[in-house]
Amino acid sequence: MPAQDFVATSAEELAGRTAGARQRFAALLRSVGPDLVVGGWASRDVLVHVVNVVNRYNEFAPERLADAPRGVDEINRRELEAFDDRPIEALLDVLDAEMEAFDGRWGPTQGLPLDAPLPFHGGATIDVQSGLTNLLAEYLVHGFDVARAAGRDWVIDERDGALLCGFATQILPSYLRATNTHTVSLCFELDGVEPWLLAADGPRVDLRPPNAADEPDVVVAGSPVAAALVFYGRATAPQLEDLDLRAVDGARPELLALVFDLFERP
Repeated sequence: MPAQDFVATSAEELAGRTAGARQRFAALLRSVGPDLVVGGWASRDVLVHVVNVVNRYNEFAPERLADAPRGVDEINRRELEAFDDRPIEALLDVLDAEMEAFDGRWGPTQGLPLDAPLPFHGGATIDVQSGLTNLLAEYLVHGFDVARAAGRDWVIDERDGALLCGFATQILPSYLRATNTHTVSLCFELDGVEPWLLAADGPRVDLRPPNAADEPDVVVAGSPVAAALVFYGRATAPQLEDLDLRAVDGARPELLALVFDLFERP
């Protein structure tokens, strides 16, 4: 289903929000420098990764998409190692150039239909809206990673969270873990997002709008930002009480914790 069915937006809104997130991301990278440890990367590596992601839009090639969700790790490693060593400011100049090219191909002036299909990692097919939202997510989620490593706050507003959840409706079916053995249905009623039902049965999954006949195991309500952090693997089950994400109904509300184990990290 088109992401527009769950979160309506426009190319202009996505471009504006991406520009704002990029400015914040660039300011953060300048302030922390190149050597901050961010998980298994340095902060410079995070910036190079985002440059490479934008370049994939500008210079698409099938081999730059992974057939399986975790196949992207090798693509990221290969493209990261191939990038020459440059200081942060020079890398930000490269990012500026890549974004200028991106805007010329994917920006609002191009009039691309938001429901046009695009290939994605993990064998998924997404639409242009989700492709544009994915780039917004790169700035927001990796900015979150860097800020957390630096001990700083990083605010993702609720509208951005809703847009990221709209993207999630398209990729989660392809990102269900192949080893999943659970049978569970989750109805998400997130602020600013049309409700959707995700039903997983082992490695098979269905995602669609709910109907009156559904009897979900868990009805999940709350903040789309909290849900996005869960989907992106940036939140853990013990943090649920601190996040505005909760089970409000359903036959087996205790199964909410499964949402942390069902999906590969994008």
